[in-house]
Amino acid sequence: MVKKFTQMNNDALKIHTRMIKSNPAAAALIMFLVGEMGEFDNVVSCSFKVLEKGTGFTRQALNSAINYLESIDWLRVYKNGRSNVYVINAEVAWKKHQDIRYRAKFRAKIILDSEEQTHDVTKSKQLVDLSELQKFYGLEE
Repeated sequence: MVKKFTQMNNDALKIHTRMIKSNPAAAALIMFLVGEMGEFDNVVSCSFKVLEKGTGFTRQALNSAINYLESIDWLRVYKNGRSNVYVINAEVAWKKHQDIRYRAKFRAKIILDSEEQTHDVTKSKQLVDLSELQKFYGLEE
C-alpha cells in the first residue's frame, strides 16, 4: 500500500505552531488547504462554504485569514471566473518529492458542497441516461 504524505518546512511548522494562538483562523485554513491540495501542484479550488465547513470559521474570519496568509507569502489566490483558486507556497508544504514541487500548469482539486448545487453531485458519475438519448436519436438496438 502506498502511503500518502504531506511535508512541511521545519521553519514553517514553527511559525504555524505560533499561528495557532495568534491567528487560529489562518492556522486552520492553511492546514485545511494543505490537507486538500493537489499532489503535484499545491492547488485547491473551492467555495467559501467549503472553507467554512472545513475550518469552522466564518467567512469574515476566513477573509482576514486569507489576507494574512497572502501577506506572509504562504498563499496566493487566483480567480477562475467567480471561483477562487488557492495556491499554497511549495516552500511551506508539499506532497511529493521535493525535486518536482514546482509546476506552472495547475491540475486543481475542486471541492463542491452539495448544499450549493442545483444538481445532485452524488450522481455526477452518470450525468446522462444514454439509453434515453439513443431512443431520442433513433439509435436503439
